[in-house]
Amino acid sequence: MAGAHGAARAVARARGGGVTAVVVMAKAPVPGRVKTRLCPPLSPDRAARLASAFAVDTWASAVRVAGPLARLAYAGPRQRFAPPLRDAAGFAQVGGDLGARIEHAARAGLALADRAVVIGTDAPGLPPALIAAAAAELAACDAVLGPAVDGGYYLIGLRRCEPGLLADLPWSAPDTLRATERRLRARGFRVARLPVWFDVDDAAGLALLRAAIAAGAVDAPATKSALVQEEPCDCP
Repeated sequence: MAGAHGAARAVARARGGGVTAVVVMAKAPVPGRVKTRLCPPLSPDRAARLASAFAVDTWASAVRVAGPLARLAYAGPRQRFAPPLRDAAGFAQVGGDLGARIEHAARAGLALADRAVVIGTDAPGLPPALIAAAAAELAACDAVLGPAVDGGYYLIGLRRCEPGLLADLPWSAPDTLRATERRLRARGFRVARLPVWFDVDDAAGLALLRAAIAAGAVDAPATKSALVQEEPCDCP
């Protein structure tokens, strides 16, 4: 596998281009530990099954763009993931907070390729075209951010990632995107933005996802199947 990666990089550079690794950050779908803000309306078991489906669909998008340069950065028991992720090439997440974990994931991607794109699993059905657009932006910029409707971001792409780049930023806050972009620009990064997409963190996001799937605006087969199998909430 390493030889194939090296050959791909050599060919791309000979053509004046570069290659991109895509790293998917995912938590093991353990009931009560994932998607807790979706319960209610969902039960903990149902929320975990939905989180598993989110990860499957996100991984499929990553593989469509990056092929053998897709990697899974996992947190929690590997055996709890669905088979496509359980057997995927990857590594355990490292770091105390989200910023440190993203940095570690980005550097792992940059060890494989010229550019690294890091995505979470809160945006099932994220179009592969947006991931590919991030890779294209990194041909001319040092960083790219995919804004989420809640003020955070669903994607970050980097051409370099020094230690501490994302340290002490406000996470899960309305100004996460702005604070990250300010940090990057202060470090001399040329930053591009992608179109806005949505995360599914709460009941409102879940309703938006249902509507998008019903309208055919989101291609997320595992998530669609999981939603069809919904059960009544058994939360207190």
